[in-house]
Amino acid sequence: MPMPCNINVCRGDGWGTSANQNCYKETEPIFQKGYWESETNQKITRVVESAIEELKSRGLEVQMLNITQLSEYRKDAHPSIYRKQRVAITEDQLLNPTSYADCAHWCLPGVPDAWNEILYAYIIQYSNIRRN
Repeated sequence: MPMPCNINVCRGDGWGTSANQNCYKETEPIFQKGYWESETNQKITRVVESAIEELKSRGLEVQMLNITQLSEYRKDAHPSIYRKQRVAITEDQLLNPTSYADCAHWCLPGVPDAWNEILYAYIIQYSNIRRN
């Protein structure tokens, strides 16, 4: 059985629309620069960033690709309405993802593919810089 949808993740007020709005029929990502879901623990990110800064101060070159924040831009990529369910979902359920959905995960191919493309481009760019 899918994990219940986190009410704050699926509510439109998290991305600037009505609180009654949810991720159903969303077709665009969030374009607001620096956007964070309300449920994201930003303290963890700050700890990682602090550790990276510490390593940099010791002369190590370290960078982080924050896939958590990148994923949060993708309200259109919640997998719940796209995956096969054991029992057919009614239109009423689709309109209320909190009744059946797992809106805390992003499983459409586009999201992890984008992470991989960014990482690959970075590796290629970095290796070219190191050669020159």
